[in-house]
Amino acid sequence: MHDAFGTTPTKTARFAQILREEFAKMYASDPFECLRASLRFWGVTLPEEPAMGTLDPAQIAHAEYLFA
Repeated sequence: MHDAFGTTPTKTARFAQILREEFAKMYASDPFECLRASLRFWGVTLPEEPAMGTLDPAQIAHAEYLFA
């Protein structure tokens, strides 16, 4: 994740935790499903999407280097 964010040194640990929580929420579901559904609604033919991997976004809460 790009770390061009600002916080004070005393708030860095909390800021890092918030980033982990929000990142996990963003990827808890397939972020492209809404886009695919919208395109199909308009008749756009899409190629077959690749198989989903095994990443568990909830594990991001334990990532040491998501934010540094």
